[in-house]
Amino acid sequence: MSEGAMIEVVGDGGDGKGRRLVATRNIREGVTLLMEEPISHATRIDFRLKRCEWCLSSKQPIKRCSKCKLIGYCSRNCQVAAWKAYHKHECKCMVGLPKRLERLPATALIAGRIILAGLSSGTDAKLPEISKSSPMEKGLAKVGKKAKIRDISLLDTLWEKKATERKMYYAQQAMTLMNYLKPAIASLTSAPTANNMAALLSLLDANSYVITDPEMDSIACGVYSVLSMINHSCSPNAIVMFRNKTGQLRTVKSIKKGEEICVSYLDLISTPRERRRNLLECQCSRCAIFFHEKKIKMSADESMDEKLSKLLEGKEKSLEKVKSSLEAAKLGPSDSKRALSLSRQALSEAKAVCGPYHAYVIRAYKQIWKQAMYASEMEISWEYGRKTLPLLEFVYNSPNPVYAADILFHARVCWYLQKVEEALEYYKKAAKVLKITHGEEDKMTKECHERICVAQAEIAAKAQALQ
Repeated sequence: MSEGAMIEVVGDGGDGKGRRLVATRNIREGVTLLMEEPISHATRIDFRLKRCEWCLSSKQPIKRCSKCKLIGYCSRNCQVAAWKAYHKHECKCMVGLPKRLERLPATALIAGRIILAGLSSGTDAKLPEISKSSPMEKGLAKVGKKAKIRDISLLDTLWEKKATERKMYYAQQAMTLMNYLKPAIASLTSAPTANNMAALLSLLDANSYVITDPEMDSIACGVYSVLSMINHSCSPNAIVMFRNKTGQLRTVKSIKKGEEICVSYLDLISTPRERRRNLLECQCSRCAIFFHEKKIKMSADESMDEKLSKLLEGKEKSLEKVKSSLEAAKLGPSDSKRALSLSRQALSEAKAVCGPYHAYVIRAYKQIWKQAMYASEMEISWEYGRKTLPLLEFVYNSPNPVYAADILFHARVCWYLQKVEEALEYYKKAAKVLKITHGEEDKMTKECHERICVAQAEIAAKAQALQ
């Protein structure tokens, strides 16, 4: 138990949400509650060899492992640390890996590293079983600001809640994972079973975080002991930010003593159906308010999905078409002109069937805004930034790191176009949100303060010149 801890892990409240984190005192917004290193992590496919596999730094050059050549490190220290932790066994598995397996997803690498870390330490990894849930009373304690708990067995697989199709997927992936790990585990007398592998993949699917950089680009995945116990809310009072691989839990609202601390697992620019699909029966206040405002009454034997179908009756095909159009427009910077055209088409389709604050409308606006910048259509980007930001403010409704990065994005566009007064306005807005979400010492917050000073000086100089 840590003296002065602001949060504690408490047991199952009987609502099916399992363990949760609660505040042990009143806490203001913008406070870092917890910093935690991952149990295991791995870079996402597109960032392999662009980020250090051990510390996730972008410091160049990233030097490949001389044997497997599939992952790299920013320094000798990181390479040695990874080698001792798991890579001396992992490297055997990667050497001679078939081309089809070279792009193993981050979750598969994490699962492998959890198992191989046990070999490196000379102890068996505490792997989950399909038939067992993690004991809900295990490991309950107050948690200090720097959490040092690193135990995968504290987390639940949620196997019994998974759909049959998903379980079959885990079983298939488990066989692939066993084949991949064969060079390292073949000689073990008590090698992990396919059931262990499937349960581990289910656990990682339920408990892993997407690790982002300060600009909110997804660079890796990781699983954490304490951070992974935090429950979801579509109206969160906290966020998880990352400094390379270190997870930081920060408050975005004032929290009262005894109040549960929740984060959002999903992009908040999503429809109620999308949230339901990913979160099963989400009971947070935002989802409850949605059904209350739509005056959708539930019968005892009617599910939320059935009610959503009633609400969307006659529009489902049109909405699916809009969603497909939005996905088709995600072509990235390399084909930005075409992406911009497709996004405009998607916006027209969305406006024809959706209200002004529908997730699909907001996504279309945001795609046009960003793709216009990639296409060097800066005036269009500026125009759509002004249209999009009020919609995002409505959706997020509290300090959010994605929203902070978006405000800063628009401020930079204004600055590029020499719209100094407007740039100053948005740098100030970005700084206000970034102070809460990223902290005063973050480089993006510092950028805002520097640009605010420069903009104010330019505006003052112009005013003086006109006198």
